[in-house]
Amino acid sequence: MTSQRHDRRCAPMFMRFFGRTRRPETLSRVDWDRFIRARRSGKVAPPGVKKARAVGERIIEQDLRYLLAVLNWAMIAGDGRSGVLLERNPLKGLQLPKNESPARPILISEMYASARRAARDMDPRVELFLVLANETGHRGASIRRLRWADIDLERAMIRWRGENDKVGMAHETPLSEEATVLLQRERVRQGAIGETWVFPSRRGDRTGPITVNAARHLWTRLAERAGLPLGQRYGWHSLRRKFANELKEVPLRDLAALGGWKNPNTLLMCYQVGDPETQRAALASRKKLSANGIS
Repeated sequence: MTSQRHDRRCAPMFMRFFGRTRRPETLSRVDWDRFIRARRSGKVAPPGVKKARAVGERIIEQDLRYLLAVLNWAMIAGDGRSGVLLERNPLKGLQLPKNESPARPILISEMYASARRAARDMDPRVELFLVLANETGHRGASIRRLRWADIDLERAMIRWRGENDKVGMAHETPLSEEATVLLQRERVRQGAIGETWVFPSRRGDRTGPITVNAARHLWTRLAERAGLPLGQRYGWHSLRRKFANELKEVPLRDLAALGGWKNPNTLLMCYQVGDPETQRAALASRKKLSANGIS
């Protein structure tokens, strides 16, 4: 779900929960905690949700960040009488719920091999999307918005536009031989160049790239065909985690640039995981510290 869509759904949910006539300055820690409990249990949900269901900490955190942003905006918005709508944010400083152990599954090599075999029997664009996700380590959102003008097959380089990137980072990365071969094949198949989408929508107008839902559906079809786990937060992003861990020995700065991570620390905090083989190798190569230095 996009942030704009989330925000549009949040406003009526909060008004229904707190009451349309509730004055924002009267909100308190009690209301904060009450909302968290209700959201966790599924007793409160955005409009349009027909079946109540419990949600995780991440969604609740997004909801409350929206509420805090609205209250902060009210502190600088004029009330038409030389004042502001809200003197202070009554919820400022309250702790947001956090999932200390979020599920971040990684697609391992054997699973990727199964997916690759399944993709070959499906649609050429499914195979291309899969290979680009594996070979570039980039987000699915950036991949689905690629244009042929972003692909330089002669130099084997790919341009990632800032407007298509989650963190707004414009950058270029090299293409692997495997990705280059598939891109050449797809360009011939499409007969397209310039600003044409690499993954055009299959709707009647074909004026845009495939949608978020279409890309998600491609993954679901692929996972079913390949026998991959469903409903366990794998998706295209599991290939980004695969990329981060398979290239763990690459200098952190270079790996961040290669996969489009603006902050290298994100790799350490959210993507890379420790493994026994690397740890054993580190112990085997351990040196001794003495008065004369390390030897």
